Amino acid sequence: MSAPTITFEIDGEAVSANEAAWYEIAPCGCASGITVVSLSGVDLAPRLTEADAWQAFYEGQAEQMRRDKASGHRMELGRRRDVTTRLVDCPHDPKWGTVEIALDGHAWAGVRGSRRTHLVPGSDDQRYMHGASFNEAWDAGEVVAVCGKPGRLWSSAWPDKDEPHCLRCEKAASR
Repeated sequence: MSAPTITFEIDGEAVSANEAAWYEIAPCGCASGITVVSLSGVDLAPRLTEADAWQAFYEGQAEQMRRDKASGHRMELGRRRDVTTRLVDCPHDPKWGTVEIALDGHAWAGVRGSRRTHLVPGSDDQRYMHGASFNEAWDAGEVVAVCGKPGRLWSSAWPDKDEPHCLRCEKAASR
């Protein structure tokens, strides 16, 4: 007697959960990420539904998930074996179908412990936006982001690049 299995219909064919994957599809139509459906041997629940896939991609980042859904990102069930042909660098302009919001002479950065990035004076290649070292940055005092948020030690390394941008900074840069 065989054990019960979960299968999905993909392109008219029955595919086992072990061979299925959820692809995140960017607004341009390119696959921008993948998560497997079945996590055999791992203490995590299988990702059987689209909602499960969204949670796997955006664990702890509900705001970014809402923004990406609103901008046209979607989940699509596919085969794991297709990852090498589907998950490739996006050839579109703008890349991944989204325009990066920028402001000349400013870079997206955060301060340790912040949950979003802000536009502050400086460039992406400066670790500290207003100083070469911790002491110099601290002595330079507060730097104010475009939205008006003050801070010391702004850094392109904090918070993680996946954190959402400040909506007020985005709005000001879009003007």
